[in-house]
Amino acid sequence: MKHIKSIVLSSVVCLLSLASAAQAGVHPGAQCRTMAGGAFATGSGSLENPGATPSNVLCPAPRAAGVNFAAGSTVTVVDPDPGVDARCQLHGVIGNAAGGYAVFSTPTVSTAGFANTWTTLTFPALAVPFFAHAVFACQLPSAGAGVSAKLLNYMTP
Repeated sequence: MKHIKSIVLSSVVCLLSLASAAQAGVHPGAQCRTMAGGAFATGSGSLENPGATPSNVLCPAPRAAGVNFAAGSTVTVVDPDPGVDARCQLHGVIGNAAGGYAVFSTPTVSTAGFANTWTTLTFPALAVPFFAHAVFACQLPSAGAGVSAKLLNYMTP
C-alpha cells in the first residue's frame, strides 16, 4: 500500500481540477485515472483491468470545501481472483506554505477473498482540512479466469 500512497502524492495535482469540478454523489469508474498498470475506461463507464498485472488507479473524491467525509463513501469493484484482493483507501491531501503536504487516510478496505461478484467497499468517516482535496487510491488485481477486474463506480455522501 506504500506504493499507492506515493502514487497519490505524486499524482494528486492532475486530479485537482476533476475533484473541484465534481459534485458529491455516484460517479462512474471511467472518471478514475490509471497511474500504473493497464486499466482503461470502457464504454459502460467502468474502469477495467484485463491485464496480467495489478493496476493502480486514482479517483477524485468530491466534497464541498470544509465538509468532512461522513462514513459511507463507497467504491464498487469486481474482483475476479479470490487469491488477490482489490483494495482502496480514501486520502485527503493538502499542501502547505513551505511546499510540503499532509495526507489524511482511512484504513485500507479490501474485497477479502470475494471473486467474480460486484463488491462494495465502504469507508469510515474521514476528517480533512478545509481546503484539502481527496482521492480514492485503489489497486485492481489482474484478470482471472477470463474475467477483468473492474472499478464500476464510486460514491461520496
